[in-house]
Amino acid sequence: MGSIYVSWTGSCPERDHQDPLLGFLSLLADRSIARLNQKPSAQLPIQEWMTEQRALDKSPVPSIRRWNEKITGNIVLNPNLTLDGKALLDDVQKNQVQMIAIEPSGTDKMEAFCLNLDPGPGQMCLSLSELTLYGMDFELFDPRRLYPNANRISFVFLESRELPSLTGCLAQIEHQSQCRDYGSNVIQSADWYVSAPEIHLRYYLETWLDSMLAWVKCFYISDLRYERYEELSGFAEFESILYSISQNEPDTDLVKNALFDSILEAFESEVAQWCQES
Repeated sequence: MGSIYVSWTGSCPERDHQDPLLGFLSLLADRSIARLNQKPSAQLPIQEWMTEQRALDKSPVPSIRRWNEKITGNIVLNPNLTLDGKALLDDVQKNQVQMIAIEPSGTDKMEAFCLNLDPGPGQMCLSLSELTLYGMDFELFDPRRLYPNANRISFVFLESRELPSLTGCLAQIEHQSQCRDYGSNVIQSADWYVSAPEIHLRYYLETWLDSMLAWVKCFYISDLRYERYEELSGFAEFESILYSISQNEPDTDLVKNALFDSILEAFESEVAQWCQES
C-alpha cells in the first residue's frame, strides 16, 4: 500500500488527566526533536530535489508548540473533531454560531507529488472568533522528509465559551500560513483552521503509531478513536499485551510506564533502521 493519513478524535476535559498525558508525550517529542537536530541523512539527488520542492512556500513551524492560550480572529473549525455531533449542533443553534459551506475537497491538503484519488466531500464548518487551547503538537521525525506540511502529532485540548460541547476535544491547530495548504478559499483566508488531528505516513512508524494511540486510549482517553486503513488498528493486540502484563503486575502505573518505555524504545529502533536505509 502507499501513503496513509492517520487521524484520531477523542475528548479529555479533566486537566488532571491532560497534564500527565502531556508529560509522557513530551518525552516522545524530545526524542523526535533530538533526531531533527541531527545532520540529515544523505539522499539521492532526485530525493533532495523533491524534498526542496515539498518545502517551497511552507512557512517554518516550530518543531514543538506548547499551547496554553486563547486564540482570536477568523477561526474556521471543522466539526469532524467531535464525537458528539448532536451536542455540538445543539450548541451551534443555541448560540447562533455561524456555519460556513466548504466546497468538495476544500478540507484536503495540497501536497507536492501527492495525487489525491479520494477527494473529500463538501461540508459545513463553523466560524468562531475565539477559542482556548491547552496542549502540544510536535513534528514527528522522518529521515525522508516527505510531508513537511502534514508531519505533526497533535494533542491539543479545546475549550469554547460558545460551544461548551467542545470542552476537552482533541484538535489540530494550524495558523494562517498553514491554512494556505488547503483547497478551500474559506480556509486559505482564515487566521486559524482547527480540525481533528491527523498525520501523513508512508510505511514508516505506521504500526508504531497504532501502539502509541492504543496506549493513550487504554490509560488516558477511553473514547479515543483512530484509524489506519481500519478503525482502531492494532488495538486488540495492544489490549491483549496489556492484559497479559497486568496478570503479573497489578500496579497500573508501573504497567503504564513500562509500556510507554517500550513505545519510546520502538520509536528509536525503527528510526535507526530507516536512517541506515536512507
